[in-house]
Amino acid sequence: MAAPLRHSLCHLYNGGHAATRCPPATLAAGGKNPVTGKQVLDAGKVPGVLAVMATAGLYDDSGKWLYHTGLPAKSGVGGGIIAVSPGKFGIAVVSPPLDDAGNSIRAQRAITDISNALGGNPYAPVK
Repeated sequence: MAAPLRHSLCHLYNGGHAATRCPPATLAAGGKNPVTGKQVLDAGKVPGVLAVMATAGLYDDSGKWLYHTGLPAKSGVGGGIIAVSPGKFGIAVVSPPLDDAGNSIRAQRAITDISNALGGNPYAPVK
């Protein structure tokens, strides 16, 4: 991804604070902010964060989500979801409304489609 686009996406996600953090991409990069190059989260803590996201990040639908996408993710009641393909990319989508489990319907579809296009599922068969 081109640096200006990456910066813009981080800027959008953080409400204008791209220089301080870019959570999904930072988690994908082992705790290193891809914009600043600074290690903002101890790399040893990233697997634990991703494990919690994978097992509980989408509430009651966490298992179903992980089965279909292979991506650790966290949703919010405002209609946002962040997801991480470790070593590849992080993504954030905000798009209400929510499903019965409290997760954005459109964000789930968008992340699934984008991840499939980019080969983000670490459990998918190698093509």
